[in-house]
Amino acid sequence: CQWLPIYELTSQDLKSVVRTFRKNFAYTLVWLAHYDAVLVGSNSPIILDEEELERRIMVPEILQDLQRVKMGSAEDFLSYFVMGNEGAKAYSSGGIINTDDNLYLEFSAPRSIGKNRLMGTNLSEIIRYRENILPYLSTPADEASRIRQSKKWDENLKAAVLDDQAHVLNLIGHYDTQEYKQLTGELEARYPAFAPWRFLREEKPQEVGGKPKLLKEVELDIINEKGEIVKLQFSAVILRSNKERARIFFVDNNTKVIFGRLRVKGANRDAYIASFVDDMMKSIQEVYKKDQEAAVARGGAYPAMASLFPKIKNIVAMKMEQGKK
Repeated sequence: CQWLPIYELTSQDLKSVVRTFRKNFAYTLVWLAHYDAVLVGSNSPIILDEEELERRIMVPEILQDLQRVKMGSAEDFLSYFVMGNEGAKAYSSGGIINTDDNLYLEFSAPRSIGKNRLMGTNLSEIIRYRENILPYLSTPADEASRIRQSKKWDENLKAAVLDDQAHVLNLIGHYDTQEYKQLTGELEARYPAFAPWRFLREEKPQEVGGKPKLLKEVELDIINEKGEIVKLQFSAVILRSNKERARIFFVDNNTKVIFGRLRVKGANRDAYIASFVDDMMKSIQEVYKKDQEAAVARGGAYPAMASLFPKIKNIVAMKMEQGKK
């Protein structure tokens, strides 16, 4: 099983991962949550038994975890399926094999850091290869059950295709367009129980508190790729979905690079958010100071963007990981 984010990676990078994964496994299934994919590989055919999966999910501890992400039944869980062998093969065709002596991704992936617009583009391409999950499910013994299974997953596929269109608009921030409202209205009317739609519905910021708000910002002088002195406007921006859910984005307001985001759940978390942001700002200023001292030692004046941005990205990632604990 391999996690694969569809953000901050180009389409070519994603295809490289999928093709490299496929090269090592005879059978591959691809699953997709909001902006994360998961690859499952095996050298034996993967046949999913709905009844067995339902039994395993019903273990109380497992059920409690999966219900939080709208995967609390076998049907819900399987609704996040995107493609199997055929789709994965077609999608990754032309992808570059990543090997120990051809580390394509090591040099390619860093170039798309902060380019979150890639999410919508990547999703648009992935869903072109969506498959019906039926060929990958165990077939019931009796005809009546087979007919029910076929009808159920044909309807799920229709819901998935509709949800795909809304999902793309969601990822590119087109919440307020007439197209998005029509799609989500149709989903709510025809497929209100479809798990990925229920998940997507909660990802749309509400009108109250749905606008981004600047929490804190520091300005730092850096050298861009052209050798010019520019400002790094490292900012913490909050976007509230409701009173109990918020996302904190750490961005450079100048280049629009997003270094990371932190999800915060629960009421009355303002003190925690303020403390987290203050600590983040302090850490960024410290890494900037070290880079500036190194630049001065080399005869320069300010850190180079190419050197500083990856370090900031690492600091933000580390702090956010600590913040989840």
